Amino acid sequence: MLDARERLVGEAAARVLSDAADFEVMPRAGRVDLVQERVDELLDEMGTSMFEGFPGVRIVLYDISADKTKLSATAVRGRNDAPRGFDVSDVHGEIAIDRLSDVEDHFFCADTSQLPETWGTAGRPYSTFISLPVRSSDEAYGMLTMDSPKIGDLTLRDAEMMETLASAFAFYRAAQARGKRKTISIEGEKEEHND
Repeated sequence: MLDARERLVGEAAARVLSDAADFEVMPRAGRVDLVQERVDELLDEMGTSMFEGFPGVRIVLYDISADKTKLSATAVRGRNDAPRGFDVSDVHGEIAIDRLSDVEDHFFCADTSQLPETWGTAGRPYSTFISLPVRSSDEAYGMLTMDSPKIGDLTLRDAEMMETLASAFAFYRAAQARGKRKTISIEGEKEEHND
């Protein structure tokens, strides 16, 4: 018998495969709209299905800036305190952005009090967290995190299952970006679309 978390992971994987087929024949404008809808649906399902009964859990999806120096929170579900972004100019930000190219698919911290002080987690509103890169084999799109003020709310099993969901978000971000390129003209920057 599958629990709610396992069921959501399986459903998300099936949806991504179905969407991959649909996206192949869909014009870019429709694909971009559907991608945002799918990202929102998946985040909502994560907040209700996966972490129902864990009111302290917060789920955050970050997008990386074009110059790959900042991660900005673009969607938050769960606990209602605003996440801070990451900037490569500080140690905490540098660690987070470096994680996007790390060979590991997730980072699980059972207890933030065990991290080095240089990580800058003191005073944060969480005591445990999971971070996962949202990336393809050659492109970083952002990061997915879950955190909680209560140690034990998140487990290594959660981190391992979340790898599939981080890959789903990477697929959707890649589909959103596909066919979009920037060109520079005399008038300035223009966006062109090639499906």
